[in-house]
Amino acid sequence: MAVTQAQVAQLYVALFNRAPEGDGFRAWVAAGATKTQAQIANEMLASPATAPYYASLGIDISTNRGYVELIYKNILGKDYVRDPDGINAWVRHLDAGHSRGDTLVKLFEVATSAEARAADPVAAAVFANKTEIASYMAQKIADIRQDLSGDYDYREFQEIIKTTTATNLDEQKARIDALAASTVHNLSTDSNEILGSVGQDIFNAVADSVVSNATLKPTDKIDGGGGENTLNVRVNDSFNGMTTGYIKHIDNLNLTSTAPTAKTFNARGIEGLKKVTLDSQNGLNLLNPQNIVDISLQNVTSNAANGFKLDYNSSTIAGVNDTQNLTLDKVNLHKYAITGVTGSDDAGINIPNIENLNISTKGEKSNVTIKSGAGTGNHYKNITVKGNTDLTVKAESDRIEKFDASAFTATLDYTYKALASTPSGATSVIKGGS
Repeated sequence: MAVTQAQVAQLYVALFNRAPEGDGFRAWVAAGATKTQAQIANEMLASPATAPYYASLGIDISTNRGYVELIYKNILGKDYVRDPDGINAWVRHLDAGHSRGDTLVKLFEVATSAEARAADPVAAAVFANKTEIASYMAQKIADIRQDLSGDYDYREFQEIIKTTTATNLDEQKARIDALAASTVHNLSTDSNEILGSVGQDIFNAVADSVVSNATLKPTDKIDGGGGENTLNVRVNDSFNGMTTGYIKHIDNLNLTSTAPTAKTFNARGIEGLKKVTLDSQNGLNLLNPQNIVDISLQNVTSNAANGFKLDYNSSTIAGVNDTQNLTLDKVNLHKYAITGVTGSDDAGINIPNIENLNISTKGEKSNVTIKSGAGTGNHYKNITVKGNTDLTVKAESDRIEKFDASAFTATLDYTYKALASTPSGATSVIKGGS
């Protein structure tokens, strides 16, 4: 029997945790006309593009356990801590001589069975929705865009799967519709003066100290126009902000850096930002947003000696009840060495002069130290945690009054350490969730 479109969509979600582009999706459906789903899975794993894709994400499937942990997490949303017996059983299935494709298809059968749906209806609904969204995105978007360095940019295809839940199918389809209708602008090394459309626009740029490589310059004039607009910047070198130029009507700023040392992006002269996403394994700091923005950190590690720092203009955070929203996905910025994480004395998250910190987790587990108190400029009063991805957090503070994790549904390891400067009467009230 020929492999169906739904089965190919399942494979993309389980193996790559992303939605497929139309061209690749149709190619695998065509290849499956005379093959089984297990055979197509094995061919996907052997594809020349697979190893570099996994390497770019730090994923190692060289062992049977590594492979099972990957597909188990992508299908069921569970890691080894939550279900060691289940993962061990599937590892034994592989050790007995079954192929990885056969094992994956068998796991599909178990995960979509009536018994599995009854035991964990939310997990079953999430996987069903991710599969449907994967097919929908393949219908709407034909290919993967390349960034200005010629590398494929998978972020949109990964993010749509990461953010799909048991209840937001229609919302995710609307996001894909808007993305499919968006206009893409690649900034040039010449002077840029661009006015976006009335719909959604995406601007791609490179920040680089080498003039011949830099497509984002302090004199550029970028107006996103109408719609929800995004600026993607590959940060090869620190960017010092706009001078005679401007960037306005940009809602989302995505900063990515593969530089070997920490870099800084100065957002001076960028108006209207709502969300900033930073993805860097060696440090990427943000300066001078003109307003408080939602921050999302992805793949940030303690290799950055100074951790992550967000510095607002003093006038932006001059109030006494300012709130910062912070999303964490595979962030390892921990002062002390813990399992799987190299500690660094200066590692941590440092956002001065914010009273309320709202942390959300998604994707993969994060381990962070929250810097607060003497010498940091931080005096958090309230920290709230929500999400369904495990989190280890240590707060060193002179003033935290409440740590509230009542809406958190994953495993939380929380440590509070009062500082020498903690005033008499300061308290730390903890509310735990499930």
